[in-house]
Amino acid sequence: MKFNLRFLLLLLPIFFHYSCKDEEGTLEGDPQDIIDENHVLLDDRYGITAVFPKGEWSNSYLDTLPQSDFYKNYQYSAIYTGLYSDTIMKDDAPLYPTGMYFMRFHKKIDPSEFDDFAKEYKEYVYNQMLEAYYNEVSAISDTTIGGYSGVKFVADRGINVGDGYEEVILFYHNSRTYGVTIITSDEKFDDSYPKCQDIVSTIKLK
Repeated sequence: MKFNLRFLLLLLPIFFHYSCKDEEGTLEGDPQDIIDENHVLLDDRYGITAVFPKGEWSNSYLDTLPQSDFYKNYQYSAIYTGLYSDTIMKDDAPLYPTGMYFMRFHKKIDPSEFDDFAKEYKEYVYNQMLEAYYNEVSAISDTTIGGYSGVKFVADRGINVGDGYEEVILFYHNSRTYGVTIITSDEKFDDSYPKCQDIVSTIKLK
C-alpha cells in the first residue's frame, strides 16, 4: 500500500513547532508555568513526564514490554495513557483508539550506540512485522521534541492491530533510551493526533 496523505503528514517536523501556552491552549513550556487547576503532570516513575489536561486521559503502569525473550534487548517499562473521549467498550472493558506510551528502556547504552539501538529496535519490533501488523514503516528521521534531540519513525498499522498509525519517538538521555509511542486510529486521527502532539511537546526527562 502506498503512503497516504495522513502518513506523510506525520513525518513533517513542523507538527511539533507550537507556541507556548497561548490563546489556542497549547501546553508547551516549563511545568511550573503550566500546572494549574486544569493540568496535571504524568508520574515520572520511569524518568519521563509530560503535562496532561486533567481528567481527560487514563493512566496505567506497564513493566517489561515487550515480554518475549526475542525482544530482550528492547524491553522497556512504560506509563500508558488512553484518551477517554475516544473510548470504545468491548466485553465491558474500555479500549482506547488513541493512546500514548511513555517509555524507558531497560538496557543502558553509551551515547555512540544510540543510533544503532534505534535502528535495531525499528527492525526487530516493526520491520519484521510488516504485512502481519503493519502495512508500511517509514525511514528514521531526526527530530527535536521539548528541547530534546531524538529520532522518529511512523508505522501504518495493519488489520491485526487495528487501523491507524504508530509514531515512535526515541531519545537518549543520561545513559538511558527513552521513548514516546503515539497510537491513533484512522477515524479519530484528525481530532486526536493534535492532542497527543500538544502533550508530547511538554516532555521532560530525568
